[in-house]
Amino acid sequence: MKTKLFLGSLLLFFFIVGKAAVTAEREIIDLKGNEKPLLRSLPVVPVRAFLENAAVILEFRYPCVSVGITIVNEDTGCVVYSNSVMNPDGFMVNLLGEESGNYRLEVTVDGKIYKGIFEII
Repeated sequence: MKTKLFLGSLLLFFFIVGKAAVTAEREIIDLKGNEKPLLRSLPVVPVRAFLENAAVILEFRYPCVSVGITIVNEDTGCVVYSNSVMNPDGFMVNLLGEESGNYRLEVTVDGKIYKGIFEII
């Protein structure tokens, strides 16, 4: 009985540590909009952005008709990615070949621009 309890606890421990290690690799890109929130309400950002390794992952909270995605290298000012996507559920931009530095993500949803800064190491 003690052996089963020990093995079960050990398995649970490795599951939790493994889950934490996978989640730690995904960095949240904090997107901020240019609109002012209504009094006593939180601004609703319709998209969440994450940096996982050298890929930018976008998750949309509700259906959007058209989305513009632009990624700019802040150090050089060069646009490294620009695209317009119709009806996305989620989207991924692979930046594997890009140089290290600071980047700006701009996502245009329903005419509103959301911006966030991230770094590729």
